Amino acid sequence: MSNLKKRLEEGIQNTANNTPDPATPTTPKRKVVIPTPDQIYGSVPVPRRVRTALQQVPENAIVQREDGTLSLGNFTMTGYGLEVPENADISDFENAFEVFFKIRDQINLWIGDALVAYDRIAWGKTEEIAQYFGYEPASIHNLKSICKQVEFSRRREVYQEMIAQKNDIKPLAVGHYDAIKGLESDQQDDLMRKALLEGLSVKALRAEVKALTKPELEDMQPTQFQKRFNKLNTTIYDDYRLAQTEYSEDEILKLIETYRYAAEQLERLHKK
Repeated sequence: MSNLKKRLEEGIQNTANNTPDPATPTTPKRKVVIPTPDQIYGSVPVPRRVRTALQQVPENAIVQREDGTLSLGNFTMTGYGLEVPENADISDFENAFEVFFKIRDQINLWIGDALVAYDRIAWGKTEEIAQYFGYEPASIHNLKSICKQVEFSRRREVYQEMIAQKNDIKPLAVGHYDAIKGLESDQQDDLMRKALLEGLSVKALRAEVKALTKPELEDMQPTQFQKRFNKLNTTIYDDYRLAQTEYSEDEILKLIETYRYAAEQLERLHKK
C-alpha cells in the first residue's frame, strides 16, 4: 500500500470516527443574533443577547431600516426629507451636521470611483446605471471621467503623504479633481499636494491650473496674419458660393477685377 493511499484511508477513518452519533444528544450552537435597525434606533425592546452588538454601533453610523429609510442617531432620512424628533439636542445636530457635510463633499467622488471599479466586472453599464437612478447620463459619465483621469491610487498616495505632514488636512472634493483632470500626472500630483496643504478652494485651484497652462495657451493663439488670412479665405469662399447662386455677371466681373488687382499688388511686393 502506498503512503498516499494510506494517508487517504486514515483521513477517511478519522472523519468517520469524529462523526457524531445521531443517538447522542448534542448541545445546539447558539445562534448569532444581529440587532435590527428598529432595535437600534426604535422603541422595540432589545434582548440581552444583542446588547453587545448594540454597543459596537457608532453614534454616527448610518443604518438602513427595514422600511428603506436611513437613520443617523435620532434622525431619519426619508425620500421626502429629514425627520427630526422633538427631543433632539445640540449633540444630535452636531453629529448630523458633521456626517452630512462630510458626505456632501465626498459623495460624487465615491460614485465616480464606484463606476470606474464597476467597469471591471460589468463594462459599459454607466449609462444604464444613470438611467436606472434617474440621473443625466452626461453628469454620471463626467464623474466617472474625473475619477478615471485622476486615479484613485495617486489620490490615496498623495493624501497619505500630506496627512503625515499635517494632521488637519481637509480632503479634496470632486470639484478639485475636475479642475486638474486635464493635466499630466506629475502636475496633478503637485497641485493635489498644494491644495491639501494650503486648503485651496475649487476656485483657487482652478486659478492655479489657469496660471500653469496659460503660457501654453498663449503659444497656441493664432497670429494677426493667421486671423486675417482665415478671414480672407472665408470671404473668398462666400463670394464664390454667392457668385454661383446670387451675384449678377457685372458683380462677378467686379469681384474678379478686385481680386486680380490685389493679387497683382502682392506680386509686385514679393518681387521687390
